[in-house]
Amino acid sequence: RSTLLPAQQPTSQAVGEAAVFKSEPAHKFDIQAQQSRDPASAEEVSQKSDMDYQFALAETYSLEGDSRRAIEGFKAVLIKDPDSAVVKMKLALEYVKLGVVSEAVKYAEEVEAHDPKHVEAKLLLGGLYSTLKLYEKALQSYKSVIQIDPSYESEATLYMGAIYAEKND
Repeated sequence: RSTLLPAQQPTSQAVGEAAVFKSEPAHKFDIQAQQSRDPASAEEVSQKSDMDYQFALAETYSLEGDSRRAIEGFKAVLIKDPDSAVVKMKLALEYVKLGVVSEAVKYAEEVEAHDPKHVEAKLLLGGLYSTLKLYEKALQSYKSVIQIDPSYESEATLYMGAIYAEKND
């Protein structure tokens, strides 16, 4: 921290002049000049930092079991990044924790609509549809998981078997 009074603080011109003597470009030290050259970049960095902070805060609330506050945080991030599949999946999972299946389905379906090969969204939807007794939709979700990524075959097949058992089929 500087002990100089505001009137004694070096100006950007003085900093630039000092840089000349050190064989460093003056613009490296002139923060005001850098921001005036690229104001959008500084604003974007600020918005990205805010989004990262909101996301981390929402994650913390989620880990602490405070789904309502986590949802608020994830929604704040979603306003700034409305196409984020990661945030929408986080929202869907928080709504599952609260038992608000309709909202969970909404966000998982948005992810699936944007990325039809999103395996986690399809697995979640399979479970949600099964909970809602929409068995055919659930089975279709699980079948598409197997087509997209065969490494999930045993998991998806197990879930499908549970649906068939519940249907007495």
